[in-house]
Amino acid sequence: MRFAAGPAAFVLAVGLPVASAGLAAADAADMVESVETLRVSAEVLSVDRDAGQMLLRNTETGEEWVHAPPGGLSGILGLEAGAKVTALTTRGVTAYPAPADADPAQQVDGFTVGATREGKPAMVVGRLITQVVELTAWDPEARLATVRAADGETTIYEVRTPEGRDFLANHTVGERFVVEVSETLVLIDETG
Repeated sequence: MRFAAGPAAFVLAVGLPVASAGLAAADAADMVESVETLRVSAEVLSVDRDAGQMLLRNTETGEEWVHAPPGGLSGILGLEAGAKVTALTTRGVTAYPAPADADPAQQVDGFTVGATREGKPAMVVGRLITQVVELTAWDPEARLATVRAADGETTIYEVRTPEGRDFLANHTVGERFVVEVSETLVLIDETG
Protein backbone atom coordinates (compact mmCIF):
# COMPACT_ATOMS: atom_id res chain seq x y z
CA MET A 1 0.00 0.00 0.00
CA ARG A 2 1.19 3.51 -0.78
CA PHE A 3 0.20 6.81 0.82
CA ALA A 4 0.22 9.83 -1.46
CA ALA A 5 0.07 13.42 -0.23
CA GLY A 6 1.12 16.88 -1.29
CA PRO A 7 1.45 17.96 -4.92
CA ALA A 8 1.69 14.38 -6.13
CA ALA A 9 -1.60 13.41 -4.53
CA PHE A 10 -4.85 12.58 -6.25
CA VAL A 11 -6.07 16.14 -5.79
CA LEU A 12 -9.72 16.35 -6.70
CA ALA A 13 -10.96 19.83 -7.59
CA VAL A 14 -13.10 21.52 -10.18
CA GLY A 15 -10.91 23.26 -12.73
CA LEU A 16 -11.27 24.67 -16.19
CA PRO A 17 -14.21 23.45 -18.32
CA VAL A 18 -12.11 21.12 -20.43
CA ALA A 19 -13.73 17.86 -21.46
CA SER A 20 -11.64 14.73 -21.06
CA ALA A 21 -10.84 12.83 -24.24
CA GLY A 22 -12.42 9.67 -22.83
CA LEU A 23 -15.57 11.30 -21.47
CA ALA A 24 -18.73 11.95 -23.45
CA ALA A 25 -19.83 15.59 -23.32
CA ALA A 26 -23.17 14.60 -21.78
CA ASP A 27 -21.33 13.10 -18.80
CA ALA A 28 -19.03 16.09 -18.20
CA ALA A 29 -21.03 17.16 -15.13
CA ASP A 30 -19.98 13.97 -13.31
CA MET A 31 -16.26 14.64 -13.33
CA VAL A 32 -13.77 16.59 -11.29
CA GLU A 33 -10.56 18.32 -12.41
CA SER A 34 -7.55 19.91 -10.76
CA VAL A 35 -4.54 21.80 -12.05
CA GLU A 36 -1.53 22.77 -9.95
CA THR A 37 1.61 24.60 -11.02
CA LEU A 38 4.77 24.87 -8.96
CA ARG A 39 7.96 26.84 -9.66
CA VAL A 40 11.10 25.76 -7.80
CA SER A 41 14.69 26.95 -7.79
CA ALA A 42 16.94 23.99 -7.13
CA GLU A 43 20.50 22.76 -7.00
CA VAL A 44 21.52 19.50 -8.66
CA LEU A 45 23.08 17.32 -5.94
CA SER A 46 23.95 14.34 -8.13
CA VAL A 47 23.36 12.96 -11.62
CA ASP A 48 23.11 9.22 -12.28
CA ARG A 49 23.13 8.87 -16.05
CA ASP A 50 23.02 5.05 -15.86
CA ALA A 51 19.75 5.20 -13.89
CA GLY A 52 18.52 8.22 -15.90
CA GLN A 53 17.83 10.39 -12.88
CA MET A 54 19.17 13.21 -10.76
CA LEU A 55 18.85 14.27 -7.14
CA LEU A 56 17.77 17.90 -6.63
CA ARG A 57 17.38 20.17 -3.57
CA ASN A 58 14.94 23.06 -3.36
CA THR A 59 17.16 26.08 -2.58
CA GLU A 60 14.40 27.74 -0.51
CA THR A 61 13.08 24.83 1.58
CA GLY A 62 15.93 22.32 1.51
CA GLU A 63 13.52 19.58 0.36
CA GLU A 64 15.22 16.94 -1.79
CA TRP A 65 13.65 14.86 -4.56
CA VAL A 66 14.64 12.55 -7.38
CA HIS A 67 13.84 13.65 -10.93
CA ALA A 68 13.57 10.74 -13.39
CA PRO A 69 11.95 11.75 -16.69
CA PRO A 70 10.50 9.24 -19.17
CA GLY A 71 13.07 7.41 -21.20
CA GLY A 72 15.92 8.11 -18.77
CA LEU A 73 16.77 11.35 -20.57
CA SER A 74 17.75 13.44 -17.53
CA GLY A 75 21.23 13.93 -19.01
CA ILE A 76 19.85 15.85 -21.97
CA LEU A 77 21.02 19.14 -20.43
CA GLY A 78 24.46 17.82 -19.54
CA LEU A 79 23.88 18.88 -15.93
CA GLU A 80 26.44 18.10 -13.27
CA ALA A 81 26.33 18.25 -9.48
CA GLY A 82 26.29 21.86 -8.32
CA ALA A 83 24.26 23.15 -11.28
CA LYS A 84 21.48 25.65 -10.50
CA VAL A 85 18.15 25.03 -12.23
CA THR A 86 14.64 26.38 -12.33
CA ALA A 87 11.93 23.73 -12.47
CA LEU A 88 8.36 24.59 -13.44
CA THR A 89 5.91 21.70 -13.01
CA THR A 90 2.25 21.55 -13.94
CA ARG A 91 0.05 18.64 -12.94
CA GLY A 92 -3.53 18.16 -14.04
CA VAL A 93 -5.85 15.45 -12.73
CA THR A 94 -9.26 14.48 -14.11
CA ALA A 95 -11.48 11.77 -12.61
CA TYR A 96 -14.84 10.45 -13.76
CA PRO A 97 -16.88 7.23 -13.50
CA ALA A 98 -15.40 4.49 -15.65
CA PRO A 99 -17.47 3.22 -18.56
CA ALA A 100 -18.21 -0.51 -18.36
CA ASP A 101 -15.80 -1.20 -21.24
CA ALA A 102 -12.91 0.92 -19.87
CA ASP A 103 -9.48 -0.69 -20.33
CA PRO A 104 -8.22 -1.40 -16.79
CA ALA A 105 -4.54 -1.43 -17.80
CA GLN A 106 -2.52 1.64 -16.90
CA GLN A 107 -1.41 3.56 -19.98
CA VAL A 108 1.60 5.89 -19.90
CA ASP A 109 2.65 8.15 -22.75
CA GLY A 110 5.63 10.47 -22.40
CA PHE A 111 8.09 12.68 -24.21
CA THR A 112 11.29 14.60 -23.52
CA VAL A 113 12.70 17.31 -25.77
CA GLY A 114 15.63 19.67 -25.55
CA ALA A 115 14.93 23.40 -25.75
CA THR A 116 16.47 26.79 -24.96
CA ARG A 117 15.28 29.80 -23.01
CA GLU A 118 17.09 33.07 -23.50
CA GLY A 119 20.05 31.11 -24.82
CA LYS A 120 20.17 28.80 -21.77
CA PRO A 121 19.69 25.05 -22.17
CA ALA A 122 16.31 23.74 -21.11
CA MET A 123 14.35 20.49 -21.20
CA VAL A 124 10.62 19.90 -21.51
CA VAL A 125 9.23 16.61 -20.19
CA GLY A 126 5.61 15.52 -20.46
CA ARG A 127 3.66 12.47 -19.39
CA LEU A 128 0.02 11.37 -19.50
CA ILE A 129 -1.03 8.52 -17.22
CA THR A 130 -4.50 6.99 -17.58
CA GLN A 131 -5.79 4.23 -15.36
CA VAL A 132 -8.98 2.77 -13.96
CA VAL A 133 -9.18 2.55 -10.17
CA GLU A 134 -11.79 1.20 -7.78
CA LEU A 135 -12.77 3.28 -4.74
CA THR A 136 -12.26 0.92 -1.79
CA ALA A 137 -12.71 3.40 1.07
CA TRP A 138 -13.67 7.05 1.59
CA ASP A 139 -13.20 8.73 4.98
CA PRO A 140 -14.68 12.23 4.66
CA GLU A 141 -13.61 13.24 8.20
CA ALA A 142 -9.94 12.36 7.54
CA ARG A 143 -10.31 13.42 3.87
CA LEU A 144 -8.68 10.18 2.72
CA ALA A 145 -9.68 8.10 -0.29
CA THR A 146 -8.32 4.60 -0.83
CA VAL A 147 -8.24 3.24 -4.37
CA ARG A 148 -7.12 -0.05 -5.93
CA ALA A 149 -5.65 -0.23 -9.42
CA ALA A 150 -6.19 -3.16 -11.80
CA ASP A 151 -2.83 -4.64 -10.75
CA GLY A 152 -4.10 -4.81 -7.15
CA GLU A 153 -1.92 -2.00 -5.79
CA THR A 154 -3.73 0.09 -3.19
CA THR A 155 -3.01 3.78 -2.65
CA ILE A 156 -4.38 6.21 -0.07
CA TYR A 157 -4.84 9.78 -1.29
CA GLU A 158 -5.48 13.00 0.59
CA VAL A 159 -8.45 14.77 -1.00
CA ARG A 160 -7.70 18.42 -0.29
CA THR A 161 -10.47 20.31 -2.08
CA PRO A 162 -14.18 20.74 -1.31
CA GLU A 163 -14.99 19.91 -4.94
CA GLY A 164 -13.12 16.61 -4.68
CA ARG A 165 -14.84 15.74 -1.43
CA ASP A 166 -18.25 16.62 -2.96
CA PHE A 167 -17.45 14.42 -5.96
CA LEU A 168 -16.65 11.44 -3.72
CA ALA A 169 -19.70 12.10 -1.52
CA ASN A 170 -21.84 11.50 -4.61
CA HIS A 171 -20.26 8.10 -5.28
CA THR A 172 -19.96 4.84 -3.38
CA VAL A 173 -17.27 2.39 -2.41
CA GLY A 174 -16.90 -0.20 -5.15
CA GLU A 175 -17.35 2.26 -8.02
CA ARG A 176 -14.66 2.42 -10.67
CA PHE A 177 -13.19 5.68 -11.98
CA VAL A 178 -10.94 6.67 -14.84
CA VAL A 179 -8.14 8.87 -13.54
CA GLU A 180 -6.07 10.86 -16.04
CA VAL A 181 -2.92 12.60 -14.80
CA SER A 182 -1.01 14.91 -17.11
CA GLU A 183 2.36 16.20 -15.92
CA THR A 184 4.70 18.67 -17.56
CA LEU A 185 8.13 19.70 -16.34
CA VAL A 186 10.25 22.50 -17.77
CA LEU A 187 13.81 22.37 -16.43
CA ILE A 188 16.07 25.36 -17.17
CA ASP A 189 19.83 25.43 -16.51
CA GLU A 190 20.51 28.69 -14.63
CA THR A 191 24.18 27.94 -13.94
CA GLY A 192 26.65 30.73 -14.74
